[in-house]
Amino acid sequence: MSTRGADRVKLAIQSEPPLPTKYPLLYDFEIKLELPAIMRDVCGRWSIDNPERYAFKYADPPPGQPGKFGYISEENRHDLKDGDILRVALSPDIAAQEHFHAMRQAGDPRIRHNAMVEIYRLSKDQTFAMKFINLNGMDALVAMIQTENHVTEQDASQMASMLGAFQELMEHALVSWSTLTQNFVNKLILMIEKSRPLEVVRSPIVAKCLSILESILLSSSDLSESVMQGIQLDDIIRFMQSPSQEVQQYALALINTMLLKAKDKQSFFKQLQEKRYGKLIQQHVYGKYINKSVPREIAHELYAYQTHSLNLVEPTMRQQFDRANPAHEQAIKMLPKRAFPDDYIDDRPRSPSAAEQHWKQLGFFNTDPRLDFNEVPPGVLALFCMIHFAKTKHDAFTHLLFSPSDNQCPFARASISLTKILCSIFKIGEPPSDLAYNFLPMLLWSDNPLEEIFCATIQLLFKTWREMRATEPDYEKVMVVVQKQIVTIVQQGSTLSSFDVFKAKLFELSYKKIISESEEKTQLLDDSVWNSKPVTELRDKLRPEIEGLVKQQRLKQLVEGALFPKISALKKSKRAYFYCRLSPNHKVLHFGDCEENARPTLDALDNKIPVSDIRLEIGRDCPHVKDPRTKGTKGQVQPELGFSVYFEGEQHLDFVTPNESIFAIWTDGLSVLCKDKLISKAATEELDTLLHMDLKLRLLDVENITIPDQPPPIPPNPPNYDFAYKLD
Repeated sequence: MSTRGADRVKLAIQSEPPLPTKYPLLYDFEIKLELPAIMRDVCGRWSIDNPERYAFKYADPPPGQPGKFGYISEENRHDLKDGDILRVALSPDIAAQEHFHAMRQAGDPRIRHNAMVEIYRLSKDQTFAMKFINLNGMDALVAMIQTENHVTEQDASQMASMLGAFQELMEHALVSWSTLTQNFVNKLILMIEKSRPLEVVRSPIVAKCLSILESILLSSSDLSESVMQGIQLDDIIRFMQSPSQEVQQYALALINTMLLKAKDKQSFFKQLQEKRYGKLIQQHVYGKYINKSVPREIAHELYAYQTHSLNLVEPTMRQQFDRANPAHEQAIKMLPKRAFPDDYIDDRPRSPSAAEQHWKQLGFFNTDPRLDFNEVPPGVLALFCMIHFAKTKHDAFTHLLFSPSDNQCPFARASISLTKILCSIFKIGEPPSDLAYNFLPMLLWSDNPLEEIFCATIQLLFKTWREMRATEPDYEKVMVVVQKQIVTIVQQGSTLSSFDVFKAKLFELSYKKIISESEEKTQLLDDSVWNSKPVTELRDKLRPEIEGLVKQQRLKQLVEGALFPKISALKKSKRAYFYCRLSPNHKVLHFGDCEENARPTLDALDNKIPVSDIRLEIGRDCPHVKDPRTKGTKGQVQPELGFSVYFEGEQHLDFVTPNESIFAIWTDGLSVLCKDKLISKAATEELDTLLHMDLKLRLLDVENITIPDQPPPIPPNPPNYDFAYKLD
């Protein structure tokens, strides 16, 4: 949302199309003057009759360059800025009528083709879209898509324009997806089936068909089932080999949505495995970018697929051990057989005492090991991870159990804790974020991604246990270190091309490297020192100063600014951004439109909000989070990543952050500007870390000295002060 600018702006006005007799005007555009009056003045200068047939619109920017688009209306005229270039063009009403009639002509095919190109271009504007739809233009467009062929190259270009216009019109949410018919869906599927992956001429058609089918799956409950049943999975997977990045992107997106909507996700994922989907991604998608960065749109779809595949273990993670479940019973009985095969005859232990000893040696906490899997998460997922490790890495499994050690790490207990840590790190059960794009390549072509991660990290856990010379009381400290090791390596993202690389990097990050960081040192210090009364009082005394440092850091990052997606353009095919930053004097928020990866200066951001007027809303109370138009869509705003800044009454600027870190920075900074406290968990953690570091430095001089709980007593006053000596 923009703030109102000055009452007059200086801009250029051209004719459309540019004519030699109509010289461009440098015009003082009065914001408060009615648009028809300004149009009459401009048309009078150019001797143009019937000014009511015309309207102002932004001049098209150069190809590939950012710029404003659309007609000027009473609603958006206050967004005009000095230096804007406008054109006098046919009004949306007249343009919609002329192009509507032209696209239905049965004569010259070039007229129809040019009309469709213009409709595609103008449909991005909501005013034109509304006029065109009111003429039953959408019905006519859908009918043409269903009946037209695309044999020649010109036919293919016209079909691409029709599909593009359809997408643009649907973006305005003026027509419900439920109004589409089965015949329309069948036509889209037929165009996909008849296209070949390497057919570059028809790549725009294929990409748009894939994108529209994805939207139908997300937005139409009536037609989603027919899409799922009508599409042949082979027809989509083969587009992984397409040379077109756009086709690959939308093929990935469609498969991700099909996986999201599948009633039996396990069965659908198994079909993908049987068709070597992961290997095709490795060879033809990720393989194209070995020596360069993966485009963000592709990276997002790979991240989404990774999230969906990891989330397949969510039902197991949320399930306790069920004695009536044969799979659970079979798994719990298989574990000791894998560890002690010589002690079993016909799947039974030689003696009851041997079975009890086996459970103890395996490191279970309870006498009945089934009770160890009652905690959810990780539930019985931990059991199946242990079985996978024992079956696929049997030598490593037996090595961990039987390697000589004075204080052996309890395998079962450690496995359960580790599985819970992995579920937290990889956010099992959470849907993919619309703005995230970080993925681990090794997970994309693995049939059992979480289980394979477990196999590498359980070996790391035992290695760290030995390095720390840990005993039973050190168990939680070991888990803290192991979690830090895993998180550190996982953050390396795209460098983890295989599980062998992942394991090697894990083993390189030793326990000593981890504890060299001050944060981990403080976590491993004796709690009795930090909880003593003198240290607690010192911490309370230092807290306001450290809290001030955290607040300054938050405000400094707001001054640097950040890029945010526009809420109305969350779909990746329509991605648009604005940049927001705080003025150095902390009195004004500046924001304005910009391109991705841009970092505009303060002067380039035209819109301003006085800090004294702002009010912060977070999460589910934000209007863009509550907006029903985003519910159930791919662009749905996650409450934990959204916030809004209210100003001038009920005007609001809506934000969606790509991750929790940026969300914490901005909500903390805005809270400070609103004279409130730091509110994020990240701020609390940073404050605690800085306090620990400051205390550690201050306590260096009393290292190995016992700090008393009470201050030493003050001695009584002396009987006299004769020992005092006054110097003259």
